[in-house]
Amino acid sequence: MDGGSPIINYNIYIDDGNGGSFKGPFVSGLSTIWNSGLIPPNSNALPLVAGKVYRVKYSAVNVQGEGPLSQQVTILLAEKPGQPLNLRRNDVQTVNAGEIRISWALPTD
Repeated sequence: MDGGSPIINYNIYIDDGNGGSFKGPFVSGLSTIWNSGLIPPNSNALPLVAGKVYRVKYSAVNVQGEGPLSQQVTILLAEKPGQPLNLRRNDVQTVNAGEIRISWALPTD
């Protein structure tokens, strides 16, 4: 519901990933994409770190001002994993006919 006037922006509030207080508002359009780095991008406002769980709330804004905050949502900031290491074929003498066996080391991140 827009309160009788079109929504012109959304304000986003986010914590520091450590359960701390919410920072913001950070002004957004209808959606926002943030990568690991800083919120807002190209600033020193709030560093984002992969592996942390962030709490986020938002509110709508019209000509009358900011509406009430949403319920919070938690978001895990994750990135693609690194490349598996040391891919190798297992000893062919221990493999049954019609099978192949390989092994690898987990990525470092």
